[in-house]
Amino acid sequence: MRRLCLALLWATTLAAVEPARVIPISVRGGNIFISTRVNGSGPLDFLFDSAAGVHAVNWRRAEELKLEMRSASNAEGAGDGSTRAAALPGARLSLDGFALRSARTVATDFDPVSDRKGYRVDGLIGADLMRHWVVEVDHAESVMRLYDPATWRYQGSGDSLPLRVDSMGVPYVTADVHIPGRGLVQAEFKIDSAAGGTTAMFASPFAEKHDLVAAASRAGIPVLADEVMGVGGTSVSWTTRLDAIRLGRTLFRRPVVSVTGAKGGTLARSDIAGIIGGELLARFRVIYNCPHARLYLEPGKQIDAPFEEDMSGIRWVAFGPDRNRFRVRAVAPDSPASRAGIAAGDVLIGVDGNTGGTFERQWLRDALCGHGRPVKLTLERAGARREIAIVLRRMV
Repeated sequence: MRRLCLALLWATTLAAVEPARVIPISVRGGNIFISTRVNGSGPLDFLFDSAAGVHAVNWRRAEELKLEMRSASNAEGAGDGSTRAAALPGARLSLDGFALRSARTVATDFDPVSDRKGYRVDGLIGADLMRHWVVEVDHAESVMRLYDPATWRYQGSGDSLPLRVDSMGVPYVTADVHIPGRGLVQAEFKIDSAAGGTTAMFASPFAEKHDLVAAASRAGIPVLADEVMGVGGTSVSWTTRLDAIRLGRTLFRRPVVSVTGAKGGTLARSDIAGIIGGELLARFRVIYNCPHARLYLEPGKQIDAPFEEDMSGIRWVAFGPDRNRFRVRAVAPDSPASRAGIAAGDVLIGVDGNTGGTFERQWLRDALCGHGRPVKLTLERAGARREIAIVLRRMV
């Protein structure tokens, strides 16, 4: 009998680590995309968004699929404004043949977000997924694994961190922030897996309370003015560096961060410091156990990779059906691009002889990072093409 009990216990342990589902993902620029079908449609590109309380379909895509929309209204997100939203009572989402259980799916407008990200966003898989499953995101293996929270037990050696999970199922985690000249502050952040290029982004009340922009300037750290785009529109922001961020046992030194002056939406909330985004999360194998309010982080191969920002001074906006063509949105003052005469409205045709005008956003970002490296850009302005040589320079 004892042997039988031990055998059953061993079998139970083995079964507990087997995922109920293994879903392929595509990691692009720190963003996690999942091939999703809506009511039997063809495959669509949905972002995994741990900060969204509901699943969502891009408004234009919902119209193309002829989905029924009810109770249209305005909704808040990141950004100073709001966006239209409507309930989709008949929407049925499936991931790799796996039908999602969902209390609510909405339609909202993701086209402006797609333009800034440089990737087509057909919709979001939100935090509702984490209400029903333990969700493991394995960036290195490009898979998401779903486990039954009733039987799953963590067996790794990574960090086990407490979560606060709000009424929408969205997770929050506490991290240590080392502010230049000010010391350490412990603060709570919303976990935003859809903020792909973001290490951490600070909400305006926290930034004002701790004088983040002035603190960086006093410490001699460059501060670059820009704006951040969310579902709710744009907010003014600044890019700079902190001394460090500690998440669990991992200390990240000199991370590039965004500081916002948001007047509305998530980034104007006074109860959180801001968001932790995909640029930080992608350095781990991440396991969300929201049903039991725990987060597990296992360092990946990129854990010690340096934090770098664009070194050209160009801010892009993407266009075209697949968001793989790029136009200059803005140029940072006193940057390699501004000194070379590059201006808003210029259309990118080629980089270092690679012409054709279509590019993958992450490739373009990597091509414009490399302190001291010369780059030749082919740009079009008012129908005329010209080649411009710049030397990349670290600006923050």
